Amino acid sequence: MNSKYFEHDEIIIESVDELEPNFFKASATVPDAQVQLFLRQIHQAKEATAPATDEEILEASKLLVYTVWEEIAYRQGRMNVGPPRFDPEESEGIVRSGHDLRIVLSGPLYPEPDLDQIMNLELSVEPLEFASEMVDQELDDQRLDLGEVRPGVSRADRGSTIFGCLSFAPEGSSELMQRSGKVRLPLSGSDCAFGTSVLQDAVPILLGAEVGEVTWEGPPPSEYQELVNGQVGTYRLLIENIEHRTPSSLADLVSHYQMRDENELRDVVESAIRNQLAVKNDAARENTLLRKLVDHAPVLPKLEADRVESQATEQLLSELQAQGLSDTEVREQMDGAQRTVAIDSALTQCRMQMVLTLLEQKLEVKVSEDDFSAVIREEAAKRGLRPDEYRSKIVSEGRLGEIQALAMKKNVLRALLQKIDSK
Repeated sequence: MNSKYFEHDEIIIESVDELEPNFFKASATVPDAQVQLFLRQIHQAKEATAPATDEEILEASKLLVYTVWEEIAYRQGRMNVGPPRFDPEESEGIVRSGHDLRIVLSGPLYPEPDLDQIMNLELSVEPLEFASEMVDQELDDQRLDLGEVRPGVSRADRGSTIFGCLSFAPEGSSELMQRSGKVRLPLSGSDCAFGTSVLQDAVPILLGAEVGEVTWEGPPPSEYQELVNGQVGTYRLLIENIEHRTPSSLADLVSHYQMRDENELRDVVESAIRNQLAVKNDAARENTLLRKLVDHAPVLPKLEADRVESQATEQLLSELQAQGLSDTEVREQMDGAQRTVAIDSALTQCRMQMVLTLLEQKLEVKVSEDDFSAVIREEAAKRGLRPDEYRSKIVSEGRLGEIQALAMKKNVLRALLQKIDSK
């Protein structure tokens, strides 16, 4: 394992100890000639002409330490996902001419994912099939959108649109989902939608609802399935307004969309529905695969698990305090099941991200600008924003990394599904 900067084989690894599962401590020496070659090559790569400053040498030294850790992982047949911890007391980590670099490092190193086992995963997902009734349902919804508002409606009925704020919380946890918007009660069926979230069997509960609060128990929205492991929770809908429209005629709808006739309109609607079903079926398979991958995630070292638990606890504490609870109420919540759920969810998310990162390296998955832009478009559509508006928003909030991670997750899952389908 050599690079353009120096001969990796020249690194002398004196000892490597696995202190606990997947957590290693190692001591290594980089001969002075290789240290100087590394620093010189880094300096030249930056096309610098002046002698390197102390700050530049320090930054290059950090890269050298990381490179040594990568070499240790390589020789152990392990995979590295981040920089190691540098032990300043046991190391002679001063980079200067005429001296070897002796360092002691520690950190997680994980085994490679077992692709053979992953390729044999059973992904039994019942696909959504197209039915001609879907076209009729969509046309009914479109007619309602185009129709006139019927005054004097105070109770929700078939075809009503409910405006308000919806939240979902798994049992024993704080609210995970909270959004403002509208819920449309379809003219048939039992499921309704709130933005991109499908509320299963919610229509019978909401029929007859009035302005105010409605609560019910149900499975989590699809986008939260993996976060809460499918745990049933409580929906809380604060209804602010109820609107009911008198449907427009089908002829008005044809004219509105400037179609030649009803047949052309139906063809366009059917094509859109089929595309939506294909996207949903792909997403269902990806979500199923993602949940199964958690079983193939490596064991987190205690130090890493403690860090995740601490962050989850601090986040929960901040959320409870932001709700205006008293100190006594906050302590009660922190001592109850809510904290356990928050920690378990955080650990599951960490393990899930870990296996995705390892698979990203193993499969050499990359994210192109087109992949990034596609995620921007998808996330913008979910929020009712233009792609350029959403991009500006996440840039201003410093959240580009989230979009990069989401695009990488999608690409890893798609790469795995292609391998599974082609085996």
